[in-house]
Amino acid sequence: MRALARAAGASLSSTNYHFGTKEALLQAVLRRRAGPMNAIRLQRLDEAEHSAGDGPVTLDEILDAFVRPLFEVRAADSTSQMRPAWLATRLFSDPAPLVSHIRSELFNDVDARFLAALERALPQRDRREIEIAYQLTNGLLVHFAAGRVSDSEPDHDPDGESEAVLRELLAYAGAGLHRLEEEGAR
Repeated sequence: MRALARAAGASLSSTNYHFGTKEALLQAVLRRRAGPMNAIRLQRLDEAEHSAGDGPVTLDEILDAFVRPLFEVRAADSTSQMRPAWLATRLFSDPAPLVSHIRSELFNDVDARFLAALERALPQRDRREIEIAYQLTNGLLVHFAAGRVSDSEPDHDPDGESEAVLRELLAYAGAGLHRLEEEGAR
């Protein structure tokens, strides 16, 4: 906590007063980063569902509503000197009970809504197959957010390359989802 307070230019006592524990601080940081993205995701899914009326939302619309907000939030935060890639990887790969609890708190509603939309779009597929496809899509996003794709490196052109990486990610994840759709039609 001392090192964090020092890096933030705050006193240890004020950091302890506002957050209390390292765990509470981690939770606040994760909420601050994931909250806006999740709000955009749910809004986009709401809009797509409204447009679809009584029918299911297309796989491409569901995928776009899920993936694009990460790119938009990152682009809006491009002035930040530090993009904490460790947050993404820790949130999704750390088995610690506290981190698992925070992840559930942050993403359970989003996961439930998107899985339900995918189930409506893929009525012929087993829920477990849909969950696996959803988890693999999440893995692609974590890989990107963790800085493992060239767009995430600071010396690359964020405007042109972000859009190219977004298109590739949508195409790649979309191919997996469409495979489920095609196999279910047989």
